[in-house]
Amino acid sequence: MKKILITGGTGNLGKVIVRLLHEKELKISVLTSHNKLQNSENIDFVKGDLTNRESLFDLKSKFDIIIHCASNPLNSDLIDIKGSQNLLDTVVHNKTEHFIYISIVGVDKSSFKYYRNKNRVENMIKESGIPYTIIRGTQFHDLILQRIIHSIDKGKGTKLLVPENLRFQSIDKKDVAKKVYEVIEQGPKNETINIGGPEILTLDKMLDVYLALLNRDEITKSVPPENDFQKIFTSGINLCPENRYGTITWNDYLKSVLENCN
Repeated sequence: MKKILITGGTGNLGKVIVRLLHEKELKISVLTSHNKLQNSENIDFVKGDLTNRESLFDLKSKFDIIIHCASNPLNSDLIDIKGSQNLLDTVVHNKTEHFIYISIVGVDKSSFKYYRNKNRVENMIKESGIPYTIIRGTQFHDLILQRIIHSIDKGKGTKLLVPENLRFQSIDKKDVAKKVYEVIEQGPKNETINIGGPEILTLDKMLDVYLALLNRDEITKSVPPENDFQKIFTSGINLCPENRYGTITWNDYLKSVLENCN
């Protein structure tokens, strides 16, 4: 059985990937900088900090497949750039069979710093000589809910100020994890794959679905995007209509969230 290492395996997407691969009975090791977690059947936790190359010594033992999910938009110079370089420097000598990197649709077309750094990591992987597959996904459903909608929803009865002209092709993390599993099965392609959700919606439409499911009818008002992050989603670079992959819609996701809250 091939040995798989996952970075960022305790994070937002990583946990979903770990859960799916565990269900598929694959042999998984999760790199974590936290105190060692309790191992379970087919899942080992390896102590290590991507920003400290010496702490990655345990990775010198060969892993057949590496799934690199670790990322931090608030400190991408350290986590994404330095951390990825440390990881590549550590595993390049191990003759890893397949390096899978999780990136974002549009990183090669944006001046947003976090996106530029994700694109730099893509290039580092390509230049490393390790067989690879880069999976660029669109925004997760929960990013739209937590980072955008929750930021403008000040509570029941309050007018919502909605950044105008934002469009999304959001995808569920479960669908991204499914693609990761498919890529593992297929082997390295030495190429970049774009995947997006099943539908393209404006933020206004996504907000309508959100309010309807909550049985709310607040007034909304369009306002200009307030920062570079929001402006990305007015450009269309975050969309890949020719690569619809996910099957879980925005409505499906919100219903699931609400069911889990009840």
